[in-house]
Amino acid sequence: MLRGNFSAKIDDKGRLKIPSAFRTPIEQRHGVELFVTSLSGEFVRIYPMSVWESIEARLAQVPSSHPARIRFFDRVNYFGQPAEFDKQGRVSIHGRLRESASMTGEVDVFGHYDYLEVWNHDRFVAKLQREMTRARWRSLESDAEPRARIGPDRAGGGLSGARAGWILPRLYGGWGWPFACAARGGCDASTRIGPRCRGVDDGGRDA
Repeated sequence: MLRGNFSAKIDDKGRLKIPSAFRTPIEQRHGVELFVTSLSGEFVRIYPMSVWESIEARLAQVPSSHPARIRFFDRVNYFGQPAEFDKQGRVSIHGRLRESASMTGEVDVFGHYDYLEVWNHDRFVAKLQREMTRARWRSLESDAEPRARIGPDRAGGGLSGARAGWILPRLYGGWGWPFACAARGGCDASTRIGPRCRGVDDGGRDA
């Protein structure tokens, strides 16, 4: 399990030296191949390739025409590229994502169970301060609860709109943007999660 955070630096060639407390368990369990991507371009996510492939396998259950699935792949492919640890334990972050996420100088590397998230230090501090001042922001515990009745498609075999809208957010960070709620225009774009997110009923309609 990857937990906690460590400071690190991006060198002049856009390479991030992953702290050994994260790199060692990743290499031991998953090897050196990685997928480096982002959803918003504000930060970097580094997935062991085997973890990313398991996400793709689960997404294969969602109809290819589902709007949230399309938007998900649009974003992760726009920002994403395969990568690997080099012999010094560094990971190259390609130019588009490096520029978008302000990956220069000091950064913070966070462990998120089986992947890493990398933030520009000043940007992350500003994000925390912004979130703390939002009086309407609900607790993380209440946001983590699914807001839809989940069940198989009544027609049999496939996934209902509600079920597909549930799998996508659960795979990639909770009920926040940009999954089913974003497809319906219901999330608070400034926080990417929270009080304006709307659930869906069994028919795939806004609740």
